[in-house]
Order: sequence, then structure tokens, then C-alpha cells
Amino acid sequence: IVDEIELLKARDNFKKVIKKLKLNTRYYVLGNIRDNEIYGSKYPFAINFLSPDSIVENFDHTFYVKIISETEFNYSDEEDGVFQKYSFGANLNTDIGDIILLPETKNVPLYKDNVIRVEIRPMSFVLGNLRALTKMKVAGEFSNIIDISLMDSKKQRAVDILNNLVEINNENAVADKK
Repeated sequence: IVDEIELLKARDNFKKVIKKLKLNTRYYVLGNIRDNEIYGSKYPFAINFLSPDSIVENFDHTFYVKIISETEFNYSDEEDGVFQKYSFGANLNTDIGDIILLPETKNVPLYKDNVIRVEIRPMSFVLGNLRALTKMKVAGEFSNIIDISLMDSKKQRAVDILNNLVEINNENAVADKK
């Protein structure tokens, strides 16, 4: 069972989870007192990176988007910086290479006139944090059950991470038996 824990905690498993759930990108709605993180099916837009993964995965970049309408937004690299107007689907040149923001049509109206902070963190940083925060132990002295836990500010994200981690581990086990 100790071997199973080591297999579950493999860097490659966590890397696959991070890529699948896009955990190195986080969205926050800026507030007067506190910022609120967005997670799950409520994202106002998707980000298409035109640079290779090897560049995006190693970069640390933050930018700000103010949604004007379902077709336009303002963009800035700084919270108090000068915002420039763009259309969704347009090519934006950023420090991490060119990106395209695609609106999530049903969610865009929820964020109209709000400023969204987008944080993109290096894969290695997210991977290290996630592995450190994920706790695994044998349930009991003679047990074949593994207790897995993860504390996160978004309960659903923790559930998604652990479910995907177990799913990927199971896929690996099946592939190893072939």
C-alpha cells in the first residue's frame, strides 16, 4: 500500500491533473475589500495560448481584463495601468507570447464592468504546492485503504483534483498491466 501512495504522488500524475484542470491559471474578480476567485464553469472567458507549452508552463504572468460587452474587453498588464480595448477572438501580444481570449457567452454578462485578474503561474510552482498540500496515508495499521485529502479555498477544485488524480492513477495501472 505504501507503493500505491508513492505511485499516486508521482509528479507526472500531478502534472496531468494540472494540465487537465488548467490549475496554473486562476481568475479573480477584483472587489473593494477582497477579491473573489472564480472556479469551475463560471469562467468569463477561455485563454488560448499561441506559444508552445514549454514557454507558457515556465512563465509567471498576471494581467487584468475589464469586460465591456459580449464582444469587447479592456486589457492591461497592471491593475492601475492603462487599459486597451480589444475584441474577443483578437490576438493579444503579452509577455508570455500571443494569446486569444474567447468569451464564455453564458458567463460574460455576469462579469460585465468587473475587472478580472488572471494569474498564470509556472507549472513547477503549482506542481510543488499541489503535491505538498495533498496528504496521503494508510487508513489503518492493517488496512488496504488510502486516505487522501486536500485543503483548498474552493471545495469543488479540491474534489476535482483528487478525483482526477485517482482517475489518472487508475488509467496508469491499467496501462501497466497491458
